[in-house]
Amino acid sequence: MPTDVKTSNEIPGLDPRLDALVQRLKWIMGGVVLLWVGAESLAGLGLFYSPLKEAVRNNFFFVGPLLGLTVLQLASSPNRRELATMIGVAAGLAVVLHFLKLQFPWIKEGVRDLDIPSPLVVSACQSLALASILELVSRALRKRNEERTYVLAFLLPASLIVGFTVLGPYGMALTTYFNRTTFDGYVYAADSTLGFQPSFLVGQWFDTCLPLYFVGLLVYHTSAFIYMFVYVMQLRLRPIPAMDVVPSVVLATALATPLYILFPVCGPEAIWGADPDGNRPDFYPHHPPPVEQVLQAPTASRKAYVWYGYEPERGEASTSMPSLHTVIALLSWWHARRLPIWARAIAGFWLVFTLLSTIGFGFHYLFDIVVSFPFALTVTAICIPWSAWNSSEQQAAFLWGIALTAGWLYVLRWHWDWLAYSPWLPATAISLTVVLSCSLESRVYRIAFAEASQPDG
Repeated sequence: MPTDVKTSNEIPGLDPRLDALVQRLKWIMGGVVLLWVGAESLAGLGLFYSPLKEAVRNNFFFVGPLLGLTVLQLASSPNRRELATMIGVAAGLAVVLHFLKLQFPWIKEGVRDLDIPSPLVVSACQSLALASILELVSRALRKRNEERTYVLAFLLPASLIVGFTVLGPYGMALTTYFNRTTFDGYVYAADSTLGFQPSFLVGQWFDTCLPLYFVGLLVYHTSAFIYMFVYVMQLRLRPIPAMDVVPSVVLATALATPLYILFPVCGPEAIWGADPDGNRPDFYPHHPPPVEQVLQAPTASRKAYVWYGYEPERGEASTSMPSLHTVIALLSWWHARRLPIWARAIAGFWLVFTLLSTIGFGFHYLFDIVVSFPFALTVTAICIPWSAWNSSEQQAAFLWGIALTAGWLYVLRWHWDWLAYSPWLPATAISLTVVLSCSLESRVYRIAFAEASQPDG
C-alpha cells in the first residue's frame, strides 16, 4: 500500500470527498428507481413480468447479495442499542417471512434444497438483511449534517443492493423472453480447442471434493459481500478514493444485460446437466459430449438439444457471457489495490474461488471468464474520474477493452475454428487477453490514484 495513504476507523465526516461520493450514489440510486418504476409500469399494462414478483419467486438466489446489507450496517458504526434493535426486528421478520412461505408455497419456488435445505435459514438471512437496511433508514432520518452524510454513504449502497435484488430476476426474464436459442454450442467448441473441456474438468473437482464445493458455494452466492467489503474499506482510506468500486459494479451490471440478450449463453450445466424429468442423459461434469455431436445444433434451446427430443415450455436465463460474478470479483480485486495487505488478500481469495466456482458449478465456460477481463477493463475506463477522461491511458483502456470484448464475441460466434489449429493458439490468446487487460487497468489506476491524491478545491 502506498505510504501516503492512511486508513482510519473514525467517521470520515470531514473528508470533502464524502459529499461527492454520496451525491454520486444518489444519482445512481435515482436511475435504478426510475428503471424499477418503468418496469413495474410495463407490468401493470400487461406487457411483461413484474420485477417485484420475479424477485419474490427467486427469493433464494438473492440471499447472498442481501447479506451485503448487513455488512454495510455493521460497518457504519452502530451503537449497542441500534444493534439490539436490528437483531430484534430481524427475529420478528424471520418468523413472519417463514410463516408466509408456508402459507404461500409459490414464494418458495426459488429455494433449492441442494444448496440450503432449510427455508427457515433462508428466511433468517433475508430478515437480517431487511432489518439492517431498516436500521440504516431510521438512523439517517435521525441524524443531521455530516453524521447523516456518513450514514447515507452506507444506506445508499445498501439500497442499491435491494434495487438489484428486485431488478436482477427481471433482467434474467428478459434474456428468456428474447432468446429461445443460445450460442452454447459455439462456446463449447471453442473451449474444446484447448484439448480438453475446462468447465467439465473443474466440475469434476467440485463433484469429488466436498470442501472445495462448499467454499465455492459460499463465495459464489456472496458476490455482493466482497465488493461491499472493498467499498467499506475504501471509505476508511485518507483521502477517500476519487473512484470507488460501487459505480463500477453498477455499470457492469447495466451493460451486461443487453450483452446477454445479444450473445445468449447458458453454461454447460444448464445444457448438459441432470434433468429431473429424465428427458435427456446427464453429461455434466463427467461425460463431455463430442464436439461433432454438439455442432449438429450449435444454437439449440436450453435443455432442448435436438437429440433429446425435448422442448421446454419456458426457457431459462442465458446470463453467462460474460461472467458477471467474475467481473464483480475482478473489479473488487482491482479496487482493493490501495487497501491493507490483509484486505487485499481477502479480495484475492474471493477472486480465485469465484473463477473456480463459476466454471466448477457449470454456470460458465472458460471463454465466459476470458471475456470478463476486457469487459471489466471497459467498465473501469468509463468510471475513471471525469478530470482524467481523454487521457492517453483512459483512451487506450477504453478502446482496447471494447475491441477485445467485441473481437472475442465475433470469433466465438462465427470463427471459433480459427482456434482449432493448435491448443497453443487459444492458450496464447487467452494469456495475452488477461495480461493486456490487467496491464491497461494498472495504467488507468495510476491516473485515478493521482486524481485521488490531489486536494479538492
